[in-house]
Amino acid sequence: MTIGAMRYLLVTVIGVAVGALSGLMGVGGGFVAVPALVLILGFNQQMAQGTSLLMMLPTALVGAISYSSHRNAHLATAAAMALGSVPAAHFTADLAQRIPEASLRTIFSLFLAAMGVFMVPSAKPGALASVAGVVLIIAGFRLALGR
Repeated sequence: MTIGAMRYLLVTVIGVAVGALSGLMGVGGGFVAVPALVLILGFNQQMAQGTSLLMMLPTALVGAISYSSHRNAHLATAAAMALGSVPAAHFTADLAQRIPEASLRTIFSLFLAAMGVFMVPSAKPGALASVAGVVLIIAGFRLALGR
């Protein structure tokens, strides 16, 4: 797939948003990248999820180094979590390839909306987490309804 100049600019802007939210909120880029890849760039769900994971490798590394340099990352906890998350990610990424695209999009959409529902009441009024929660709810429903 080749990327034209305007599309390249759009993809870069999406990348800036993903990186900013990842660094600021400590969330994986999938909350932003997957809906953007599906709704704006027209990727199917599996391609969007795979692209998002690939894009997050350097983003997560840079963010982790920055948080660690400020002594805000617990290495032992991260290592223990990785012991479980790495094999689980391998198994479920393989599983996602066999789930029909519409079903996978619905599952992702419901997850996105649920995360938004949980974020809104726990945030102070007008807080960034409250706004992010509403955005997640809207993105989840938009994805569920299709492009």
